[in-house]
Amino acid sequence: MLLTSFDWPTLRSAVSIDVTEIVDIVVASVLIYGVLRLLRTTVNRMPLVVAVVMVGIYFTARAFGLFLTEMLLRTASLALFVLFAIAFQEDIRRAVLRWRHRRPSRTSVRSDRTTEDVDALVELALQSAEKRIGMLVVLQGREKLDHCVNGGIELLAPIKAILMQSIFDPHSPGHDGAIVIRDGRIVRMCVQLPLSENLDEAKLRGTRHSAGLGLSELTDAMVLIVSEERGEVSIARDGGLIEIASAAELKQRLEGFLAEMCPATHRPRLAKLLFRHSGLKLASLAIAALGWFVFARQGETIEQTFVVPIEYRNIPTNLCLDDRPPAEARVTLSGPEPAFALLSPSSLKIRVELGGYGAGVVNAHLTEADCVHPPDLSVYRIEPRVLHFRLIPCRPRPGEKVAVSALPLESRAN
Repeated sequence: MLLTSFDWPTLRSAVSIDVTEIVDIVVASVLIYGVLRLLRTTVNRMPLVVAVVMVGIYFTARAFGLFLTEMLLRTASLALFVLFAIAFQEDIRRAVLRWRHRRPSRTSVRSDRTTEDVDALVELALQSAEKRIGMLVVLQGREKLDHCVNGGIELLAPIKAILMQSIFDPHSPGHDGAIVIRDGRIVRMCVQLPLSENLDEAKLRGTRHSAGLGLSELTDAMVLIVSEERGEVSIARDGGLIEIASAAELKQRLEGFLAEMCPATHRPRLAKLLFRHSGLKLASLAIAALGWFVFARQGETIEQTFVVPIEYRNIPTNLCLDDRPPAEARVTLSGPEPAFALLSPSSLKIRVELGGYGAGVVNAHLTEADCVHPPDLSVYRIEPRVLHFRLIPCRPRPGEKVAVSALPLESRAN
C-alpha cells in the first residue's frame, strides 16, 4: 500500500539530472581532485589549507547572510589568488615540468625478466643493509628524468646484483651517486639527485634519503635507499618515505611499481588515467556530487524584485535629456533559488540606448534585452515598462563648447 501511494514522480524529479549538470559535477570533481592531490603531496600544505578554510568561510557567510564577511572575502579574492599562485609556484612549475617530460606510453608487455630483476634488487638491498653500505637505486617511471638529475655515466647493462655491488662498493669512485634503471636495464650510474625541500621528513635521515625524496617529489620514479649509518632499507615515492620491514614487503612494492609502470596486459591509456589513484578520484567525485546536491540543486522556481539603476547610453550629438528622466526601475527576476544565492544585486542594471532617437518626446519601451542580469535568471516584470522623457537640443552658454557624453544620467548630473 505504501509503494502504491508513494509519489514516485516527485522522487524522480528530485533526483533527475541533465547533461550540463553532469558536466558541472565532473569539472568540479577534477578541481577537487587537484586540491586533494596538492594536500597529499605538497611540501608546503599550510597556504592551501588556509585557502580551503577561507573558501569554506565564504560559503558559510553566504548561507547565513554575513554580508560584511562575504564582501571582505570577495574583495580579497584576487589578492588571495595571487598569494596562492606565489605560494605554490614551485608545485606549479613541477607539475608543468612533469607534464612536459612525460614519456610516450609503452605498448609492449612486461618483460619476462621482471621477477629476476626484482630478486636481484632485493638481494642487493638486504646485503647492502647488512654490511652498512649506502645505496641509491632509481626505478624510472613514465616521466623522463633529464630535467631533474645531474651528471652520471651512460651505461646499458643488465640488472645483476654483482654488478651493482661493484658500483656501490665504498672504494668505488661513484659509490655516492645513484644508478638509474629503465625498462629492465641500468642506463646510468654515478647520478646526482636533487635534494628534498621537505626538511621535516629528511632532517632525521641522511643525504641519500633527502636525494631520493627530492626526486620522488619531482617525478613518478621510485627510489630504493639503503642507509649507510643505520643499515635500513627505505623507498621514496610520491614525496614520501616508507621504511621496509622485510624482504617480502620490498619485493611486493617493487613488483607493484613495475606492474603499474609496465603492466603485463596492455590497458588503454584512458583506462590507466581513470584508474590511477582511483580512491582519491572517487572521493573527489563524491564531494562534488554532494556539493552539487547541497548548493547547486535546482529546486522550485522563485521570484525576487530588485531596484536597479537606469543607464542612458549613446545620446545623439547636440541633444540633451530634458529635466530628469527616471533613474531607477523595479525588476522582478525569476529562477531557481541557488541562482539567487550567487547573484550580486550590484551587477543588475538597465541600459537604454538612445542612438536612434531625435529631438522630442521619447517613449522607451523596456524589454528583457535591456536588463543586464545573469543568464540563469529571467526577467519576469519591469516597472515601469515604458519610460517617458524628452530629448532637446543642447544650448551652450556663450563661449562654452558642447561636450558630447554617453555616460549614465547620474554621472552627468554630478
